[in-house]
Amino acid sequence: MTAQEIIELFDKYQLIDVLVGFLVYVAINKRIQVVDKAVNQRPQGSMTISEEVTQINHKLDQFTLELNHVKKQVDEHRKIDEQSFLRIEKDIRILASKV
Repeated sequence: MTAQEIIELFDKYQLIDVLVGFLVYVAINKRIQVVDKAVNQRPQGSMTISEEVTQINHKLDQFTLELNHVKKQVDEHRKIDEQSFLRIEKDIRILASKV
């Protein structure tokens, strides 16, 4: 902008309006620069952010499935162990009654 254009802005608008507009412009411009810097630093051919998020969600789903499988196995072994303990307890009572 030239000095003449700036003076015309002050004639048309109040100083507060121009300052608020300038501050909004600066804030938006800074955020755009941050995003541009983040995008430009990504190597060419690398995954986009949405592809990375999709991949992470897929891995999380796989992990959840594996975790549920492990929980089922633990529950099955717990039931077997409880039955074994009950049998051992029964055998101990029988032996104790004979002694």
